[in-house]
Amino acid sequence: MNYSRQTRRELEDTAVSVLERISDILDLNTVYLTRFDRGSMTVLHAYNKETTLVSEGIQVPMKDSY
Repeated sequence: MNYSRQTRRELEDTAVSVLERISDILDLNTVYLTRFDRGSMTVLHAYNKETTLVSEGIQVPMKDSY
């Protein structure tokens, strides 16, 4: 799919909002959205309420992601 820049930004804003809500509802410090691709995991969006445990953009081999 080919989204416009504005649509991508709106989707990203919505993803961050959803992560914040999940964090509040489940009382979690850190929640994140990842992409699994070609044997690796990449953090696309991360929300850390108090302590930063996961940062956006980090990439780890699939075998080390659990």
